Amino acid sequence: MRILPWILFLYIAFCAGFSRSEPTADTPLIAGQIVLLSGLPGDVETDRTYQRRLHGLLDFLESQGVKPENVHVLVHEPEHADIPDHWRKTADIRAANRSNFLDVAAKVPPDSTTVIAWGHGGDLRGKAVFHVSGPRITPADFKTFVSGKFLLFFTGSGEFAGILATENCEIFASENATRFTNDPIGIDVVLSLWKKQPGITLNQLARAAGVQIASWYTERQLARTEEPTLFVPGKEPLPVAALPSSPDPRMSPSPPFQPTGDLKSISKVSPADFPKADAVILNRSIRYTLGDDLAIDAEIDETTQILTSEGKARGDFAIPFSPPDEDLEFVALEILTPDGRIETFSSDDILENKSDEENATQKRFSLPGVEPGSVLHVHYRRTWRRFPLPHIFLEIPVTDQIPILSASIRVESARDEPLHYHVTDLSSQQPVETTSSYGKIYEWTWGKTDPFKTEYLTEPGGEPRLQISTFSDWKSFADWYRRLIREADTVTPEIRAKAADLIAGKLTPEEKVRAVYQFVTAMRYVSIPLGVNSHRPHAAANVLRNRFGDCKDKANLLNTLLRAVDIDASLVLVPRFTQAHEAVPGLAFNHAISRVKLPDGRVLWLDSTDDVCPFGMLPPGDPGRNVLVVDGSSSRLEMLPNPKPAEHSLTFDISSKSINVSAKGFPGYAFREAARQADAYNETLPLLRVAQFSPVNGIFVTSEESHSHVSDLEGPFHWSAKGRFLGKAPSFFLPDEWRAALQPRTRPLFLNRGYPFTLTQNIRDLPGDRKHRYSEQTTGPLQWRLDGSSLHVTLEKALLDPQQAAEFQQSLLRLLEELN
Repeated sequence: MRILPWILFLYIAFCAGFSRSEPTADTPLIAGQIVLLSGLPGDVETDRTYQRRLHGLLDFLESQGVKPENVHVLVHEPEHADIPDHWRKTADIRAANRSNFLDVAAKVPPDSTTVIAWGHGGDLRGKAVFHVSGPRITPADFKTFVSGKFLLFFTGSGEFAGILATENCEIFASENATRFTNDPIGIDVVLSLWKKQPGITLNQLARAAGVQIASWYTERQLARTEEPTLFVPGKEPLPVAALPSSPDPRMSPSPPFQPTGDLKSISKVSPADFPKADAVILNRSIRYTLGDDLAIDAEIDETTQILTSEGKARGDFAIPFSPPDEDLEFVALEILTPDGRIETFSSDDILENKSDEENATQKRFSLPGVEPGSVLHVHYRRTWRRFPLPHIFLEIPVTDQIPILSASIRVESARDEPLHYHVTDLSSQQPVETTSSYGKIYEWTWGKTDPFKTEYLTEPGGEPRLQISTFSDWKSFADWYRRLIREADTVTPEIRAKAADLIAGKLTPEEKVRAVYQFVTAMRYVSIPLGVNSHRPHAAANVLRNRFGDCKDKANLLNTLLRAVDIDASLVLVPRFTQAHEAVPGLAFNHAISRVKLPDGRVLWLDSTDDVCPFGMLPPGDPGRNVLVVDGSSSRLEMLPNPKPAEHSLTFDISSKSINVSAKGFPGYAFREAARQADAYNETLPLLRVAQFSPVNGIFVTSEESHSHVSDLEGPFHWSAKGRFLGKAPSFFLPDEWRAALQPRTRPLFLNRGYPFTLTQNIRDLPGDRKHRYSEQTTGPLQWRLDGSSLHVTLEKALLDPQQAAEFQQSLLRLLEELN
């Protein structure tokens, strides 16, 4: 009986020794040798994606101390691949083809190798293959490795795993028995998890990745096109995407990002060199990849030094983000502290700023520990898997509110896809253009760039930016937009009946247009830009029924009502307060108005958005813009007319106890707008103060006032007030902004919201000893004539370059001296 314990002990020891030699998928993934196999891309977007994955894997391996000589990289066109120089010097880097793959398999040790492969799979005579240049790689080729751990992410990887699954091979594949046609996303999930837990085993990695892959598809309401499966010797393949007991790794805190190492060697600046700046962007790199299937991959990598306490606000971020169509991934969040330490954070460490919860288009957060002397490094990636337009149009900021020492923008597009570009308001060399296997690369670089600061009375929308577009020309864009709105302008019986009712009794075409315009303009403005209706107006019949809409809804209704009575009207796309450029076709527009052609050949441009805009006037932000008329034949931009001073006038009749104002054109618009604002906020200030007009001398104390009804758009707007002047005599009035315009300037001057106008004033009871001597200014942008008790002023031009602004200031100073 005493021999049995010894027999049992030897049996257990034998089994234990046998189990140590059997792969269990429970040993760390990083082995002695690492083989990275990137497949044949096929297009520019996939090429960029494959290179990014390779770069991410190399960065991770470096952070784990893996020696480059133990890493074998097989990649399409290694000379163009995104591989750091120090890896190129010592790692085994080769072209991804079958011959090199078999050579690597023959050289690496048979028992300590991890192979990671991603790319396109295919079919050859009914058998799964992996696409590389030249002959394809087969499952039998993978078997030449004899043993090791394999992570396979491509179509047909399940068949590869089934053949590889011997007693010496452990595999995590993106498929099981079903072969899918889409490229899997699993490798990105795997790399993210691996970075969080470098010592993770294949078994742990597969189970955690399965949960996240399933969640990725569920959150986007997509059918899952991969079946992540763990293949372990001696066991049935285990699909891991639907394991009910799998813990969700997203619920546990993520470990910090690995430091990039770049912050330690960064050259900081001296605050004394930037006495007017609170912070300085040391380097900004923006990279866009425009995919063949309309996906967009954008990487923004920025390093900023904080100079003052006010500069700490640069630690607050609001990143544009539009889920669920867009993915946002943080690559690096780091701070180099003033004492030289590097603090790293993961996205889970960041306290998200919830102060703007209703704005679903921004990801807001704040980095902790930001103080003067800190250097912030933020690197993130935004990916549109499907762009919401048939072609791409983007506007990329070039400057910032603080100085930039070095900046670059790189855009990579498909080889056969047109790319149009234009840099606005900033001198720049033409981009450096290069060609890769699948696309074209355009790169702009700038050295030191001064901050862009908006001065008071500058035109909105002047920030320098790079516009890019892949629409072939304006005709192709116009044709697409016309198709988009085709069903929205249907003339229904309700539309026809309403149009007939509106024009009843109107004799001329202009009277008919005016009647329809006033009806549509009076409707409430309500903007609900969701989905395709961000670009397409709602059906005219629905807008008529609801009695509200946004700019394109109201313009489309106006056009449809006019067409119902045989008046030619078309939708017009407008870049309000910005500008579209002939060289860059695309969606450069944020507003919509109407073009109406009368039978006598006259053209009317009508903006029905503002309910205080009189018939025939274009409201602020419209005049002088390059617009696109969507009429089925337009193939280029047209310019909206600029206003003339005679079309916009303001008249004051002044006495010591009363003031009467008559305003037409833009002054009428401005007074109606001021009256609407005063009513909305229960303002008790006199309307003249709300409209920002003040006497040159003294103060007028208002005792009572009255004005035209805001919704009455016919004729001039009238305002009357009773009261008295505090001072020796009644005074002329001037716009408040003119005095503010006397300050020193470096940027163009934008007056009266872009409208030239005439200002006429008469004082009825000015004492003889207070009357002004005759004087005048007959040249320049501000011309005037002062004669006793009358003043006539003409602002010839409202947008003035620095030279013209200086002339305006000199003319105004002389006028004020005369009035004082």
